[in-house]
Amino acid sequence: MPTSMSCSIIASLNRVLVNNLPVGSTSATHAYAEAAIKAGAAFINAIPVFIASNPEWAQRFSESGLPVAGDDVMSQVGATVIHKTLVKMAIDRGVRVDETYQLNVGGTQISWTCLRRAG
Repeated sequence: MPTSMSCSIIASLNRVLVNNLPVGSTSATHAYAEAAIKAGAAFINAIPVFIASNPEWAQRFSESGLPVAGDDVMSQVGATVIHKTLVKMAIDRGVRVDETYQLNVGGTQISWTCLRRAG
């Protein structure tokens, strides 16, 4: 039975749902993935909540004939990739790098989640 969320997706005529919620939004991500299935929409997950790589979710999307992709698409062009690229650039130019770290500072849920996990 469609939920109000899936009904909204159907009514909007969207065929692809992109999940770009704040990091840590596990329950909401599961709710949107469920709504996408019920609405017959593909699901692209841009945050690190495992949907596409979770065998149960992947099977549900597959059985519904719907594509699912992602699981942290944001990190592919985010701070970690930039950090690694800058370190590689320094090494390629002859800098000896013994150790590095990256600290994400901001006022968002993403920053709070990262700092809380680190501490």
